[in-house]
Amino acid sequence: ILLKGRPDVDATDENGRTALMWACLNPDPEVVRKILGAAPDVNISDYKGRTALIWATQKGNARAVVMLLNSPVDPSVNDEYGKSALTYATELGNTEIVKLLKKRTAHTARQH
Repeated sequence: ILLKGRPDVDATDENGRTALMWACLNPDPEVVRKILGAAPDVNISDYKGRTALIWATQKGNARAVVMLLNSPVDPSVNDEYGKSALTYATELGNTEIVKLLKKRTAHTARQH
């Protein structure tokens, strides 16, 4: 329903969460893929400063993290607690996501 017609993919709920953030909580990568295909602002943050990348990381959704890292996402964004997606991945012991985020960070640093 969300992607029929011309929906506002950057619309937020009462907590500032977008459809992309909610999709990152879903284990089905097709939902994230479809929303990313509608070119949302991947760096929108909710009322606590959490982005879709932070949400995907907290959920341990590595497939969503990969898709987001292939978009113009900024992995260095910190939430209101001063934590980035990498910080959460490290704290949660998710080595797969830590590696993905470090690889992106290293790649971005080489480009500058």
